[in-house]
Amino acid sequence: MNKIIKKIFRINIILLTICCLLCSCQPTPEEAVVSQKGDLTDKISETADPGQAPTGVGSRYIYEKTYEASGNTLSIDVQLTGGEEGRMPVLTVEGNPFESGEPMKEIVTTLFPDYQIYDYAELTQEDYDKEIKRFELALFREKNHLDPETGEPLPEGEESLVGYPIADSLQGLSREERNKLTKVEKLQIYVDELKEKATKAPRDSELKPAQYKIEGNVIPQENLRIMKGDIKYDVDFANWADRPGSIFMVKRMNVDSSLVKLPLKAELPANVKNLEEQQNIENILQSMGIDYMQLNCIYQGEDACQYIYTRAYNGAQEDYAAFYLGLTATDGDGVIAQNLWQQEYFQITMYQGMIQDITWNNPSQIVKVDNENTKILPWSEIQKIFERQIGYMLTPSDESRAEGIGQLFWKASDLRINRISLGLMKVIMKDTNEYKLIPVWSFFGQDNLNTELEDCPEKCYLTINAMDGSIVDRGVMY
Repeated sequence: MNKIIKKIFRINIILLTICCLLCSCQPTPEEAVVSQKGDLTDKISETADPGQAPTGVGSRYIYEKTYEASGNTLSIDVQLTGGEEGRMPVLTVEGNPFESGEPMKEIVTTLFPDYQIYDYAELTQEDYDKEIKRFELALFREKNHLDPETGEPLPEGEESLVGYPIADSLQGLSREERNKLTKVEKLQIYVDELKEKATKAPRDSELKPAQYKIEGNVIPQENLRIMKGDIKYDVDFANWADRPGSIFMVKRMNVDSSLVKLPLKAELPANVKNLEEQQNIENILQSMGIDYMQLNCIYQGEDACQYIYTRAYNGAQEDYAAFYLGLTATDGDGVIAQNLWQQEYFQITMYQGMIQDITWNNPSQIVKVDNENTKILPWSEIQKIFERQIGYMLTPSDESRAEGIGQLFWKASDLRINRISLGLMKVIMKDTNEYKLIPVWSFFGQDNLNTELEDCPEKCYLTINAMDGSIVDRGVMY
């Protein structure tokens, strides 16, 4: 695999991962309970007065309702968290792409002091050896009529449906010609081809020293392999060429990620158990020059913890939503109409005291403080808007299903809200390419549409503009 193809391959995997995380779709009703926002200029300029009604942050919100039309139940018993009235800002932000040379080197060496750092532009013998073992096991299971995933015997007459990569030597054949070969024959050819490529590949230690240079026209990037003894990481920097934003990713290569068990529900920073580990992470962030982020939430397991950091300003934070209900901006033919600059966050997973993975998505910088203390609606109004809108969402009708409303709520489902936060969200301003962080209320929880409540990944079900009460769609970012 040549240098350019190898790099594009790695970034395509990143893109697929991001799309899986961010594309859970739930359109807002065509006739919304509250109006969608238009030009926010006037609202942004309104400053909070000393007598502004309390936001509700710090109070308890308890609410339960079973909807007669569907029989499903909404349950809430949470403490409202987030910023303070009179201190919610509006900020104009823009991308801060990664720079070649010393800035990039400083990030890597801060995270991994005393490691050997190489440019990773081609697969190595160690990479091939890992793949060979994987597909030799798959070949053994296929030959012996075993389940490809579990290794258990398949029922009589049942064939596995797992697909496998096609060897280069078979790429030129027509589908009809390839279909003349059995799955086992095609898999054997692929394994043999991997073994041949491995003989020509360099070893990890033979890779060239890191140049710390982002390059390329399709997706400008730098890919590194970092090692110390038996510890190995792959590190990627990329500045998107066809969309706003950048991404930095780290993945530990000699520990199976399936061993890292994390819960599906986030917890607030106050619940961190390993305070020493948290402090070490924050020291690293400061050393990397990331001094504008604070811990937003955690996913805390027995021997692993994922820490999510986001931009903080005046005590308000950009909320992190790994999954959310939202549209995708498409044209009349279903083609994505605009590649949007999505949320920024720094996510680091620690496993048994060591870095397991990192994702720093969309680094940004503030270009203007539009308002230090924007006027926002009192919680009592937000609460009414939420209860009306969520009620519509939780009782899908025949008409709403016919219109495509409810990819997640295509049938009645119970919903439990776990977190409600007054924070910041990045939106794109009307008829411009300008992005601002504005105050919003975000409602996070779990549903039992396809699983039990506890088995559902936590999602953001509804986001409400705290300035005017309009519904904000995280997918289209307005």
